[in-house]
Order: sequence, then structure tokens, then C-alpha cells
Amino acid sequence: MARTKYLTKNKYIESVGITPSVLIGWKSRFWKRGIQYVVIGHQTLIHVGRANFWISTHGQLLDDEELTEIAKHYKALRKQQKLLKPKNQKRKSLLPSSM
Repeated sequence: MARTKYLTKNKYIESVGITPSVLIGWKSRFWKRGIQYVVIGHQTLIHVGRANFWISTHGQLLDDEELTEIAKHYKALRKQQKLLKPKNQKRKSLLPSSM
């Protein structure tokens, strides 16, 4: 099967893993007809290469070092929260005391 430059709107949504409303938002706010997509009759075709390029330039993908730093930060916060939590603290009952 030959690869095509274009996918139908539904096939593109499925391949990228987004919801239809996300694609509608991108089309109405950011994409240009004739650049990232074309409409022929009632059919919307997404130019895969240009749409994927737009995603890669507008997304905020963190590199591995940034992810490692964030993970260290959250691990330290969880450890600090455990140290601050008093031991042997009884849970408060949600039931009235008369029961």
C-alpha cells in the first residue's frame, strides 16, 4: 500500500490519538486551510507531514534531563510530606458521635 500525504480527518484523529474536538480547535484557531488541511466537497483531508510538523513546533516536549529533575523534585516533596505526617493519627469518623 502506497503512503499518502493526506489522511481523512477521522484517520488522522485515530493515528495521532486525539479527540475530534481537539482537531476542531486546532483547525479553527491555528491551522490554515490549504496548508495543514484541505476540504474537498464535504471531506476534510489532513496533510500529515505539515500537521505533524505543526504539532512538533507548537508542543512543549520536555527532554530527559528536565523529566529527571521534575521526578527528583516530586520524590523529595513526597518524602517531606511523609515526614510531616504525624504517626498513629486516628482517622476522623464521618459518622456522628451518638452512633
